[in-house]
Amino acid sequence: MLAPHPARADLLTGTVRDPGGLPVNNADFDLFDPDGNKLLADGSTRSTGRYQITVDPGRYDVVCQPPVGSGLAPQVRRGVVVSGTTVLDWTVPPSVRVLGRVFGPDGQPLAQATITFDRIADGSRQPSLGNLTNTFGSFATYLEAGTYRVSAYPSAADSAVAPGRLARVEVPAADPLRFDLVRATHLVGTVRDATGAPLAGARLSFDRADDGERAPAAGNQSGPDGSFRAAVAPDTYRVVVAPPRGTRWVARRVGPVDLTADRALDVALDAGFLLSGRVLDERGAPVAGADWDAADEATQTSIPTPNDNTGSDGSYTLVL
Repeated sequence: MLAPHPARADLLTGTVRDPGGLPVNNADFDLFDPDGNKLLADGSTRSTGRYQITVDPGRYDVVCQPPVGSGLAPQVRRGVVVSGTTVLDWTVPPSVRVLGRVFGPDGQPLAQATITFDRIADGSRQPSLGNLTNTFGSFATYLEAGTYRVSAYPSAADSAVAPGRLARVEVPAADPLRFDLVRATHLVGTVRDATGAPLAGARLSFDRADDGERAPAAGNQSGPDGSFRAAVAPDTYRVVVAPPRGTRWVARRVGPVDLTADRALDVALDAGFLLSGRVLDERGAPVAGADWDAADEATQTSIPTPNDNTGSDGSYTLVL
């Protein structure tokens, strides 16, 4: 009788150094799938700055987090393809500190709120250390200097409170940041695929109808039964419903939707066709992070194509 063949596991390895070229000890690594789900695989550096992580072959977002108090900023590499032994070296930049407080609709400090930082330049989320508020609603977060959209997301226990956002913040900020969150309105409903089956893992995003700015939302992913209960600040939005990555369902834009009060909305996504390929530069090297836009020629309207950015190997997939 033949023994079962063991599952293949590959290696992600490399060295972490500071701006002066010295090795960074005890830097922690986390891996995420393309949908942002954290994996069990992780690792950390030794005194030599070396790390080694055993992981199934695939494509991952990799986050390197230097120790708190090291004066170094966490970094992320997106769409890293791990196959065989993949070498990924890091030079982590200095960190800066951002202070602030978060208050709820009643003016009381809001504990356990999560602070996120999205780069203005490309919209990508920058990892940070210490981005959770304490009992007094205060936070002291460390990350790389830059210009960000900064958002505050209440904990799941505060579903009646809407996330809030500061549209443009220069980090380091001259003054502590302050968030005054408002009571949420809710969009509730179910997402189904073209066969009528509930669709789990669909994500809803909310763009303000007047200026197109994307608003932060909580509870905006459908569960196993396809249902969602998204919390946003009262306003009028165009809502994009994006299917899970790797499916043939087409993203759909709905609206304008008046969400100055709670509202129900069920959505069905059509089946589509895959358009895939690679983006290379003039030397034939892959271009990572390239973004695609699509428009309907008949109506001259833009078509949502979420998850269309190229990975580290330049590959992309659109569903149209």
